[in-house]
Amino acid sequence: MFTKLSIAILLAFSAYVHAETSAPIFFEDVGSIEYWFSIKYQKYENVKDEQYPEILIYYGVKGSGINRVDGWFFSCAKAGRTCSLIFMADFGESRYFKPAKVAMNKNNLIIRTSDVEIAFKITK
Repeated sequence: MFTKLSIAILLAFSAYVHAETSAPIFFEDVGSIEYWFSIKYQKYENVKDEQYPEILIYYGVKGSGINRVDGWFFSCAKAGRTCSLIFMADFGESRYFKPAKVAMNKNNLIIRTSDVEIAFKITK
């Protein structure tokens, strides 16, 4: 009995982990990102960086009671086609949320949150 129960729990947990980690890495265009977010999140916001228009940021809110915010950072071609996921982060509870800052120097894309700074090497 215990073995069957532990297998059932393991299978349920595996399905949950797969559902959370099976996000697409490439999208055909911005519209397909919007569609995916409308299914995945109860509320989301698209933020386009004025200084770096090829970087597209989505913040998705999930949960009931205590809401949490996920941040998704995409690099899109100038025409808005072929967007690639760069980075995804859990921003924690929505009441403490502060948007990330994006910067670039000649070799790196830098994403700063209140707790973390991550640099990605730019290759052309």
